[in-house]
Amino acid sequence: MRTAIVFHGLSGSMEKYGWGDKLDQKKLYDNFHKNIILPNKPEQKGASQLDVFMHSWSCDQEDLITSLYQPKRKFFEKQIIFKNKYKVQNEEFEGANPINNSNVHRGFRFHCMYSKWYSAQKAIELMNAYESENDFLYDMCMLVRFDLIYNKEFCFKDFDPNYIYLTSCPAVENDNGFSDLYTLSSGLNATKLFGPEEGLFNLISSDEGNFFENDFMHNHGQLRKIIEQKQIKVKKLYPARYGTGAENSIVCLAREFYGVDANQANSAYSKRTEELAGSKTSLEELLR
Repeated sequence: MRTAIVFHGLSGSMEKYGWGDKLDQKKLYDNFHKNIILPNKPEQKGASQLDVFMHSWSCDQEDLITSLYQPKRKFFEKQIIFKNKYKVQNEEFEGANPINNSNVHRGFRFHCMYSKWYSAQKAIELMNAYESENDFLYDMCMLVRFDLIYNKEFCFKDFDPNYIYLTSCPAVENDNGFSDLYTLSSGLNATKLFGPEEGLFNLISSDEGNFFENDFMHNHGQLRKIIEQKQIKVKKLYPARYGTGAENSIVCLAREFYGVDANQANSAYSKRTEELAGSKTSLEELLR
């Protein structure tokens, strides 16, 4: 059995969207090693061989991250500013700008959505290229963020590749979405969901898929939409929560594990964007 661990996005920080102090990559790796690598060591009966792939915008951390995780393939690049065209209800936008006014806050949120799923697609492409070069398909694929803490061992032989496994999060599900901290599925299903042909980035970039019911229909809602569109059966892993008690979750955000709950992170984000929007800051300046 072979499993691909596919990292994407920023390396992680103590605030949302890359702001605040950088996370300690060595601590993150030690946690990953304990709960992902060790339970799947070859000497464990029926264990899965693990290969790592990664796409990231965190070029300043490339050498350190590479030395820790030893990826089979990697691609670090300077952050792209996504100014895709999209619609929120009946209003058309391009990046932050609607036809008649400007909204940096909205543009930043949509930039982050496109940035996440583009990065996921690029990382899946690296996995696909390695599969093609070596004439095999991964049995399982875990698409993950860099900034996660695993509070439980994952032994991949125990999971059914006919399903996609997600962390359960009632707050997200009540808003008609799925948690996007990680997904665990077969390599084939991961490619269907996030790959270059008909994956999530292409869906939200298309004329068919770039319509959003409101400003907050972002990653969670789009993930649910494409899973249902591809008709992949879902299993949710418990227990799971955000914010207070995150350390008791199967997987949680590192910043929450270290004591920054979701309300604090959202408050800090809102304060930053309000200040910058008031000064008519561009999306490029916001991302510095």
